[in-house]
Amino acid sequence: MSRKKPTDEQLANQRRHMARRLALQAIYQWQITGHSLNELMAQFSRDQDYPKADPDYFRSLVAGVLDNQPDIDEKLKPFLPRDIELVDAIERAMLRLAVEEFSSHPETPYRVVLNEAIDLVKLFGAVGAHRFINGVLEKLWRDLRPLEAKAQLSGRSAS
Repeated sequence: MSRKKPTDEQLANQRRHMARRLALQAIYQWQITGHSLNELMAQFSRDQDYPKADPDYFRSLVAGVLDNQPDIDEKLKPFLPRDIELVDAIERAMLRLAVEEFSSHPETPYRVVLNEAIDLVKLFGAVGAHRFINGVLEKLWRDLRPLEAKAQLSGRSAS
């Protein structure tokens, strides 16, 4: 029995998933080392998984976090129980990445951003860290995407 060939949409989704995964690792590394965007791009372009990623999406996410980090942290502040710098480094990187994606990629549904964040933190974060990420992002996304939140609320009340 042969397996079905993935559709173009499935391939694009897989490439974006890998871009997010590598972006999380790059942002984590940047938080620890302070490497520049060019240094991160050069290093991660040599990663064995890079050919499986959407390179433009990867660059957009990483550059967005590096360029907008103070603004991203301000957006996170009301939803965090402690200062952002006291949040575990991988969780901090994931929160920053998700806020950047919510803010700069409205074409990606909030549920995709949220589910990807949870899955990546389950992979790289501490046991149970996904619950913290889910709790913060589940509240935060409505502020960042009010039209999508309103549409979702309207859809629920219609059901």
